[in-house]
Amino acid sequence: LVFTILFETIPSQILSIFGSNSANPELYKEFGVLAIRIYLSLIIFTLVQKSTAIYLQATGSPVKAMILSVLRDIVVIILAMIILPIFMGQVGVLYSSIVTDIVSIIVTVIFLIQEYKKLNA
Repeated sequence: LVFTILFETIPSQILSIFGSNSANPELYKEFGVLAIRIYLSLIIFTLVQKSTAIYLQATGSPVKAMILSVLRDIVVIILAMIILPIFMGQVGVLYSSIVTDIVSIIVTVIFLIQEYKKLNA
C-alpha cells in the first residue's frame, strides 16, 4: 500500500533512481511517469494473489496455487500484451498489467471463497 501511494504521488523521483535519457530527457520522464503510474497502479492485488497462491500450496491445494501463478505470470499477461496494443497502441502494453491484475484478483477471490467454505465445513 505504501509503495502504491509512492508510485502514484512521486513517480518522477522514483524514476530518477533508474537514470535518465540524455537524448530526450522530457520524453523519457513523461513516458516513465506514465509507465509507473499505470503499470504499478494495482500492484497491491499482486501481493494478495501471490500470498493466496502460497497459502493454497501450503494447505494442500497445489493445483489451485499453480493456476494462480500461471494465470497471472504467463497466460493473461502475454495475451493482454498481444491484444491490447492492437487497440490502444504502445500504451496498451502498460495497461496489460491492469487487465492481468483484475483477472487474477477475480480468480483469487473465487479460490479464497472456496477455501473459506471448506474451512467452515
